[in-house]
Amino acid sequence: MYAKVTGYKPLNFVSQDGNPVVGNRIYITYTDPKVKGLATDSFYVSAEKVATKDIVVDAEVEVVYNRYGKVETLIFA
Repeated sequence: MYAKVTGYKPLNFVSQDGNPVVGNRIYITYTDPKVKGLATDSFYVSAEKVATKDIVVDAEVEVVYNRYGKVETLIFA
């Protein structure tokens, strides 16, 4: 799926079970034939997969999901 990055939110905290969470919540828009206008979505990506310095707002991005439906990586155009 190709989308446009509209923003991101860096995350760095300890979860309730004591595990560190370091990564980014990415916000995107994309076209969907079932939606009038643009569809929006957001998802978490760990810092191990995509570093904050690599995220480019307003860039086109391909979101690659693994077989479990989780974001595997982002490929910026």
